[in-house]
Amino acid sequence: SNLACAKLLHTFLSTTSEIMACRLLSSSLRPAVRLTPTSGWNCLSWTRCLATEATALKHVKYEEHGDIAVMRMDTPNEKMNSVSREFFFDMLEAYRKAMANDNIKAMVAISAKPGCFIAGADIKMLAGVSSGEEMMVEMERFQNLAKELEKGHKPVVAAIHGACLGGGLEVAQTCHYRIATKHKTTVLGLPEVNLGLLPGAGGTQMTPKMVGLPAALDMMLTGKNIRPNKAKKMGLIDQLVEPLGPGTKSSEARTMEYLEEVAIQAARGLATGKLKKTVKSKYSLEGIQHWFTTEFKYGRQFVLNQARKQVMNMTSGNYPAPLKILEVADLGLDKGVTQGRKAEIQAFCNLLDTPESKSLISLFFGQRECKRNRFGEPQRKIETVGVLGAGLMGAGIAEVSIDKAGYNVLLKDTTEQGLARGQDQIYKNFTGKVKKRQITGYERDTLLSRYSTQLDYTGFDKCDLVIEAVFEDLPLKLKVLKDVEQVFVSQAHVADSLYWYIQLFSSTFLIIVYLHQTHQPYP
Repeated sequence: SNLACAKLLHTFLSTTSEIMACRLLSSSLRPAVRLTPTSGWNCLSWTRCLATEATALKHVKYEEHGDIAVMRMDTPNEKMNSVSREFFFDMLEAYRKAMANDNIKAMVAISAKPGCFIAGADIKMLAGVSSGEEMMVEMERFQNLAKELEKGHKPVVAAIHGACLGGGLEVAQTCHYRIATKHKTTVLGLPEVNLGLLPGAGGTQMTPKMVGLPAALDMMLTGKNIRPNKAKKMGLIDQLVEPLGPGTKSSEARTMEYLEEVAIQAARGLATGKLKKTVKSKYSLEGIQHWFTTEFKYGRQFVLNQARKQVMNMTSGNYPAPLKILEVADLGLDKGVTQGRKAEIQAFCNLLDTPESKSLISLFFGQRECKRNRFGEPQRKIETVGVLGAGLMGAGIAEVSIDKAGYNVLLKDTTEQGLARGQDQIYKNFTGKVKKRQITGYERDTLLSRYSTQLDYTGFDKCDLVIEAVFEDLPLKLKVLKDVEQVFVSQAHVADSLYWYIQLFSSTFLIIVYLHQTHQPYP
C-alpha cells in the first residue's frame, strides 16, 4: 500500500543516502502516488528535491580551486540567502560532490550575495506548513544532513560576511572552522525566539558546547545580534578578517575576494595539518568557568534556574518558546546530543503549532511589508542633505543620514553654541560605537568627515533634500522655511519634521496654516 511504501521509504532514508534512496525507490513507486498528509511525506516533491544530481544546482554554485572546493551560496531572485528545503539539498549535493572527489582536500562555504551569508530559515516555508507533524519529517532531514556536514572527513570552512542568523548560523556551526569579516554588516545570532520558536537545526545543542551555557542562553533567549569581535572572544568565530577599502573594485567586492582567499588558505592549512584550531585549556579560567556552568550538573542547574526566573519575570509564562529552550538545552547537556536533537525537533514542531508562534510569524510578515518601498526609485538621487537646527533632533537626523544612508550633510544652526552641542552629540555617539567595537576609529573619522556645520545657508543650493528641525515654535518654523525657500526654489525638496508632530496631535488647522504661509501645495 501507499502507507507501507511511505514507512519503507522513511526507514530507508534514515540509514542510507537520501539521494540514492529516492533514486532507487522512486522508480518502484507509481508516478501518481501521493501519500496522506498525516504521513508527512509527498514522494514526488521530495524525490525532486533530493535527486539533485540529475538537475543543475539552483541555490549553490560549485567551483574547484586546485585542491579546494568552493560552495558559493546564491538563492535566485532574492536579496538574501535563506534556508529552504531546496537550498539545503543543493548545498548537500555540492558538499557530497567535494567529498567524493579524491583531488579535493577541503571545502569553503561562502555567499555570493554581498552583506549576507545566510539570513536564516525561509519563513514562508514555515508559514506554509499546515501542522507540526508535517514539519517533523523535514526537520529530521535537516538534522541528519547537518550531522553529515558536521562529521565529514574533509574540513569545511565557513567564510562569513554579512548576516549569519538562525539556520545560517547553525549551518556555520556544523563547519569545522569559521572566518568572519569585521564589517559593520556582519552579525551572528539565533533570533528564532522572536518568532515563538527555538533553533531547530542543532543550535540548542551546538551553541552551549561552543560558547558555554550562559552565553548560549543569552543568545537564544534574547535573539540578540553578536558582533564579530565579541563572537571571536566567545568562541563562535575562529578567525577575523579586516574589510578592505575601495580600489579598482568596490569595497564590498574587494572584501569578499579577500575573504575567499583567506578561507581557501585556511581550508588548505586545516587539510594539511599546518593550521590548528585554538582550543582553550580546560585548566584556564575560561575553561574552569565553562566546566562549572556547562558541564558540572549543579553549576548548570544554577545557571538554568537563574535564567528561568528572568524569563518568568519578563514573560509571566505567556511565551512558551523561552521555557522550551531552557528545557531542551538542559536535556542535551544532561542526556547527550542524540536525545537533545530529538527533543529539539519535537519542541520546534510543537511550538510551530502554538498560537503565539503563528501570531509572531504573522507580525513578522506585517513588519516586513511595512518596510517595503512601495514608491519605486526616486526621480532624483539624494547625495547631500541639509539639516536646519543642530538640537537633539537635528543632530540625530544628521547622524542617521551620515551613518545609515551614507549622505553628505550640511548642519546649520543660528549660534556657535548650538552647533557645538550638535557636534558633541554626534561625536559621542560614534565614539560609543568605537568603544563597543561596532566600528573602528578610522570608520568613525570617515563618518565624521561626511558632515560640516555652518551658521548661514552657504552650499544649501546644492542640497538634494533639506530637513527642518528647529525649535517647536510655529512662527519660527515658518520664518526658517521662508528663508530657505529663497535660497532655492525648484532645486530641492523641503521636508519638515513638524509634519509628524502635527499629525500626532491631529491638528488639521495647523497644517493648513503652515502650508498656506509657506506656499506649499496642499496634500
